[in-house]
Amino acid sequence: MGKSERTKGHSFERWLAREFRELGYEDARRHLEYQDGEANGYDLAGTGQIKVQAKAYKRMPNIPKAMALIEHGPDDIPMVISKIDRKGIYATIPWEDMKLLIKAWKIIFKDLSN
Repeated sequence: MGKSERTKGHSFERWLAREFRELGYEDARRHLEYQDGEANGYDLAGTGQIKVQAKAYKRMPNIPKAMALIEHGPDDIPMVISKIDRKGIYATIPWEDMKLLIKAWKIIFKDLSN
């Protein structure tokens, strides 16, 4: 990976941290994995139980490989957020976590199926 790719990735991580701060995670910031004791497989700190692996690529990254990098506990939600050149930004989470979100949305919005 060259310098421009690293810069692109770090810029995306900073952008994601700002987005998380806007969502109420006031302490969200880039997770400096190159420092001793900081390499936990996720790119953002201060996001509570959400453990984010950020990827900024030309094509969709290998999601299972990216997920495998994330160290997380049983109550954490591992998430791969991918910025694909000229295609958009996508978030991927495990199906079991998605089911919890669907149940929560259903409660909040009083049954989306009606």
